[in-house]
Amino acid sequence: MLHDFLVIGSGCTGAQAAQTLIESGGRVALLDVGEKDEHYAPLVPKEDFLRVRRTDPEQHRYFLGDRFEGVPMGSAKGGAQLTPPRQFVTRNAAMLAPFRDTEFKPVQSLARGGLGAAWGLGSHVFSDSELANCGLDRGGMFEAYETVSRRVGVSGARDDIAPFSLGGLQSLHEPLAIDENARFLLSAYEKRRRRLNESGFYLGRCPLALLGQDQGSREKSALRDMEFWSDHGRSAYRPWITLEELQRKPGFEYLPGRFALRFHETPDHIEVTVRRTDTGEREIVRCRRLLLATGALATARIVMRSFDYRRTRLPMVCNPFSYLASLNLRMLGRAGSELRHSLAQLVLFYAPEPAAPDHVMISIFSYRSLLLFRLAKDFPINYADGKEFLRFLQSALVLATINHADFPSDEKFVELVRNSEDPAGDALEGHYRPSAAEKDLIERKNRRIQRAFLKLGCVPAKRIDLDPGASIHYGGTLPFSTAEKEFHTAPDGRLYGTSRVFIADGSAFRYLPAKGPTLTFMAHAHRVARHALGLGN
Repeated sequence: MLHDFLVIGSGCTGAQAAQTLIESGGRVALLDVGEKDEHYAPLVPKEDFLRVRRTDPEQHRYFLGDRFEGVPMGSAKGGAQLTPPRQFVTRNAAMLAPFRDTEFKPVQSLARGGLGAAWGLGSHVFSDSELANCGLDRGGMFEAYETVSRRVGVSGARDDIAPFSLGGLQSLHEPLAIDENARFLLSAYEKRRRRLNESGFYLGRCPLALLGQDQGSREKSALRDMEFWSDHGRSAYRPWITLEELQRKPGFEYLPGRFALRFHETPDHIEVTVRRTDTGEREIVRCRRLLLATGALATARIVMRSFDYRRTRLPMVCNPFSYLASLNLRMLGRAGSELRHSLAQLVLFYAPEPAAPDHVMISIFSYRSLLLFRLAKDFPINYADGKEFLRFLQSALVLATINHADFPSDEKFVELVRNSEDPAGDALEGHYRPSAAEKDLIERKNRRIQRAFLKLGCVPAKRIDLDPGASIHYGGTLPFSTAEKEFHTAPDGRLYGTSRVFIADGSAFRYLPAKGPTLTFMAHAHRVARHALGLGN
């Protein structure tokens, strides 16, 4: 069978690209491995966290895991928030897409919905200068942001961080209620706004792909604080929601159980070689136009193989990432809000020069539904006493994730290494070595952020700088170029050296700002799909 369009990857970008193609009348196939959870999903009740803790005798099965796989061991790393019902996201990735152990430690996915099956839902619009640094044109992205925001449902507030996060976005749900912890932080910020702004700090509610109103079959968030454990109500946008909707439409075909290896372009069609995950056999899938949406690392593998390993080293960008734990002193001894969501309550931007490309984004969370045993192992006293201390401190705990912008350099790259012992005949290595100047700048910014937390009434307790790759934000492997160059991407998303192969994920982004890139990746995928249809911007 010859498909008009073949999309490889069912994550956020693949789902959005496929929807755009279908809405324009194309005949579309979407191919992926499609790992999913059928073990824990039926066990998690549609109740709020506190009711589950009080009433469900089976809660240990999904909170800890039937094999205790939900109890993390060792130091913090990327994907640490993957609970037993979410661990299917990374299942079999190490086997089918081997990544050799280096200083770069990415998180990869072969799931139905890709990494989007567990993303944190932060939805941010890039500024004009950020888009230009990525290699994108604001004019071409404006409509794309609106289209994708309407599809996924973004809730947010037009507050002090709106100029950084929302731009001119019109498709916006009312903001969801924040918890008591976050309200204290906002109150402290409002009292010190002028001084904090003069120092480059701006605080506001985090825009999220979490519904603030009903949308079709999806329900407004009921603030159950169970987003790390289930998708009841479909309030949180997950790409599999789009996939299920597409499967009900004429002209769409879903091809799970297939791992893409390479493509070959002929004068009138493209042949994609895949491995069946059920039999291990190889088969050929044919299409007129191909859209790669497997993420910057997996797409790099496919392209390097498809060009017969003429180049085995490609550039890469990835946001440096840290955790910061602190105590909100005004919450000590207080009960936290019963109804809340589990995701980022607030976002703090550090932007001493608002137009500069290297500001920092700090997402701020309260801590409850991920359970205290995850923290007790790192508490600086014995486990039994530490658990009791944490129980007292829990409502005052503030966890922050600190994301820094990243620019390419000669010391940041991925390399495909041939190895006959690996299932695909090769393995990927990542090398990420920031310069001394980059490390020094990041450290100085992190210290200023910790001082800003003190001004908000939060006492920093511990900062953990995670290994490169832990941010799970990757790009830059096939960067944009206005000149025809192999292993680069044209402004319309076409892969140079091909006529009908398009890059629909973040591979082409030459730089990553500190903001979560997923909304922008999805908007870009929509735009690339329109170009593949011949519709331009």
